[in-house]
Order: sequence, then structure tokens, then C-alpha cells
Amino acid sequence: MASAASVLASLTPATTAPPRSSTHRGLVDVLLDSQCSLEGAPHEASNRSWGSLVAEFDQKGLRGQVGFLESSDGEVVVAASVKGTVKGEAFVWKVYSTPVAPYEACVPENYGAELLDLSNAHGLLEGESVVGVGRLELWRLLDRPLVLKSLLTLRVVCAALTPATPSPATTYTARFVAALAGTMFFRQVELQPAAVTGVRINLVGVSPHVAPPLTLNWRLFARKHESEGESLQHMRDGCSSLAPFPGTLVHEALQPIPLHGHGARHTRHYQLERLPDLNALTRKGTVYVVVYDGERVVACSRLTRPRPRRASAIFRPYVGGVRRGGNGGVAGIVELYQVSPLDPVKLTINLTVSGGDAAAFGIDNFASSDRFSCSGLSRRFYEPWGVDLDLTPVPRQGTKDLYPAGDLSGKFGTLQGLAVAVATLVDPTITLFGKHSVLGRAVAVYDPEWRVLGCADLVAEGRQLRASAYFTGNITGELRLSQSADSLFSETTVYMRLHHSGGPDTAGHLWHVHERDAKRGNDCTFVGDHFDPFAISLGDRAQGGGGHRGRPEPPARSTPGGGPEREARTPGHPGALDSARRLERGATPVDG
Repeated sequence: MASAASVLASLTPATTAPPRSSTHRGLVDVLLDSQCSLEGAPHEASNRSWGSLVAEFDQKGLRGQVGFLESSDGEVVVAASVKGTVKGEAFVWKVYSTPVAPYEACVPENYGAELLDLSNAHGLLEGESVVGVGRLELWRLLDRPLVLKSLLTLRVVCAALTPATPSPATTYTARFVAALAGTMFFRQVELQPAAVTGVRINLVGVSPHVAPPLTLNWRLFARKHESEGESLQHMRDGCSSLAPFPGTLVHEALQPIPLHGHGARHTRHYQLERLPDLNALTRKGTVYVVVYDGERVVACSRLTRPRPRRASAIFRPYVGGVRRGGNGGVAGIVELYQVSPLDPVKLTINLTVSGGDAAAFGIDNFASSDRFSCSGLSRRFYEPWGVDLDLTPVPRQGTKDLYPAGDLSGKFGTLQGLAVAVATLVDPTITLFGKHSVLGRAVAVYDPEWRVLGCADLVAEGRQLRASAYFTGNITGELRLSQSADSLFSETTVYMRLHHSGGPDTAGHLWHVHERDAKRGNDCTFVGDHFDPFAISLGDRAQGGGGHRGRPEPPARSTPGGGPEREARTPGHPGALDSARRLERGATPVDG
């Protein structure tokens, strides 16, 4: 086998499809060159193995890739090129069972059980190395995390094993609204010789009839085309109106789902399946995922393909306004595009700053409220993971996880000295989907003294359905709901900003949507019960002998009318930093 030095020295320019990054392309070349060295012959494109996988790291000061290449004789070679190591540093390297998103913590509760211990058989992995590991079925490792654990610095980093060469991939979702709550993601990758589908499962039981512990099974069924409203009704009653086999059986899962019970964390589970072509099935009709306890139907969901999301923050100069504190000095656009919840965000920046005195820029915790004064900003970059802004490295000197998620200038460089800034980037640490979405938050540009030069909210492309609730009593503020008009199955954005009109800070407020409106302003006496169109709480009501109004519910039993975070905190004095939250709900349609 060629030495690491000779392999790394033989990098060649890319001649195939555009890569995700230049460093990623470099490792692909290293892998292909490794195969040339092993086989003693030029690598033909027609012989390229679909089993080439690469893990790309950008965490805790480590940047680089570890790639796996299956040669024509079935032997697998691993090439590592990881920068940022200290002298003598080597890593325990293992593959674990459950995918970890780039913006999630690399901890055991996220990456799950150990699947493959490579260090036990092949020794510690060095930052620059080439290792032969024998025969592996690489398709079984698709999207699973490769975890590196340093024995010297004790840092732990994760990266998903994804195809080394571009492969078409499609993501579908199944959202469960009754008996089970949560989501199943189906990621179908068009590899050769056959497509492989990774199924990510995040479910919890929300019915007394789903008693822990359980081992559940699931099947896919194809039906004729039906409306989204019909599907939502079937999902509400757990497909009881469709019988246990609601169509033509097209797939039965090979692995069961272990399910935790009430009050437990959601089950995180991942399995690989050889599914039929989901694109072809959904073109022909409607596809259902049905979950069983034995042969009893527990829950069902229609399989849907999330539409790509695009959001833009448009900066418009304020003619006649004051530059400081308004948009007078910033013009242009910051655009985010994401194909699906499992794909990275493509970030496009095209800004003009008069005077060239901009510095930091990024995504704020809150919306701007007023683009002329930017008075709604928290003036802190959005950070759901607890990164301390005061302890981050200087811009572009650290890995992306060391900066707040919204700190675009930290991750990619400041606007210092630039009159025009134009760039197209890829950012895997932010998302336009789910509870950590940046939709609705503001992009803000600052000068070196941290004064606001301009701001603009990230607004979703396409027609949106919106609803608002305005509070005018002891608690004042607004709660806004927004959902794409394209589909009943689109996520609903919940943005809440509240504060006390007077008095001390308070916490622990439950918040719900109720069945009827408040007839007399702030009089909530006759608003009815919690809005519960999926009858999630009916079992408890029957057992409890009455309504549940005012009774706290654990998070796992959240109804569509209940807040996904069960408690809200409201600051007490006027003018204080407001309590603001921006959330995503998968089962709270604004329409219908």
C-alpha cells in the first residue's frame, strides 16, 4: 500500500461534478489515487465503487475528512486528512448507529449505540494516514456518524458518512399526530447497484394505549390519490377507517422500532432499508406509513416530500434617514436556500455598505420589529446551543461549532473594509426547518463599535398563511403563526414576544390555543377547552372523568393547541428584554 505521504502528494484537480467543498474534493482524489496505488492501474470511472463514503469534520478545532473507498476486489481503504491536531494526537475511531445533525451535540444520547469499533482492530487513527481495513459492507454505514475521540485532548467530534461522489438523494417525511407523536424521515440515496434508504425515527407514545416498553413494526402501503384533508382525517383516527392494510403493501420493515413511554425522551432510531422508488410511488398515488404493535394498528401517516425552502432578508436603503440605527448604509440581500431538513443551507450574500465601515453581521435571536430603527433586535447572534459569544475565536480562525449558529461573520469572515460583499457559501450549522429554524429572525449588520447599520427579517418565499394573537392586558405582546400555503403538512412557525406591563418577573406560564375566541378583549372565561382536533387527550379525559382545563401536561403529551415548550417566561418591567421564542410545529395547520 502507498504511504500516506505519497498518496497525499498525488492530489489532482477535480474534473467531475462540482463538489461540496474544495477540501472534500481533495479527499475524494486521495481515495481514488489510493485505489490506483493498490491496484496498479488507472482508475476508470466505470469501475468506481458506489461504496465510497466520506466524513467531513469541522468541529472543536479539527477540520478535514476521513474517507472510505471500496476497491473492485471488495477491500476497503481509509484515508484520513484532518488538520488542527496537536503533536502526538491520535483518535479512537468508531461508527455509531444514529445520525447526528451538524448542529447537534456530539454526545452518546444523540449518536446512539456503537456499531463498528475500527480502533480495536486497526489501532488509533492519526490525522494524516491511510489504513486498509479489509472487507466492509459500506452501504450499511450510510449517514451513520463516524466519531473520533482524542486520548490526548479528550475532544470528541462527529461527522456523517455520506457518498464521496455526488449522488441524487430525496427526503420524505411521515408526521404522526395521534397515539404516536414525532417524525420519520426517509432519505433515499440513488447509489449503484440499488438505491438505499436511511430511515430516521424520532417518536414518542402519547396515548394510554401505547404502554412502554414496546417494540413496533412498520409497513408502507400505496393507495390511490387522495386530498391532504382526507389523509389528515385518516391520520387523526390512526387509519382505523382504512382497515389494518390500507392499500397495496409495498414494503415491510426489516427492523423493529423500540419505543419509550410517557415522560421519556423521544426514541431516536435509525435503520437502512431497500425501499422501492419513493418518487415513482408518490407520483402514482398516496403512500402511507402504518405502525403496528403486533398486528394492531397503532398509528399512521401519509408520506410527504417537504418542499425546498428559500428565505430572504432584503436590505433597502432608507432615503433621508439616519445611517446609524437604520438601513441607510446597507443595501442588498442575504438569501438562504435548503432543499430538505437533511440537507445543508446554501447561503448567498450580496450586500453594499456605503462608507465601507461594516464589521460583524449575522442572524439575530429576534425579528427586527422595525427595519428603520431595528428596535426589536436582541443584538446577540442566534445561538440555541449555549455557545458563549465572549469566548469565541476571532473570525474564521475556529471551526464552525465554536461560533454561535447565527454568527455569519465569525464562521465566514467580517465585512470589514468592504464596500461590496458577494459570496455563495454552504452552512450546515443553521436550518430553515424544525424547531431551530432561523425563519422570521433578523439579519443584522454592525459597525466596529457594535452599532447597527442595518437589519432585515428572513422572510420565507411563497404565499404564507398567517394568524396573530395580540395581548393587551397585564401581559402585552404578540404571538404569530405562519405556514406555507402549499400544503397542510407544512410546518407552522410560532413566534412569540411577550412582556409584563408591570410587576416582577414571572415564569412557568402554560400557553395553549383554545376552541373559541375571547369575546370581550382580555376576558378568557368562555374560550372553551384546549384546541385538540386529533383527540390526543380523549383517553385521559375518559379516565379522569372530565375536562383537563388548567391541568399541566408533560411535554410528550403536547396537543396541536398546546405550546411545544410548555412554559413561558415574561419579564416584569416595561422596556425590559422581551420574552421571545420562535418555534416550529409539525401538526398545527393554520388553515382548515
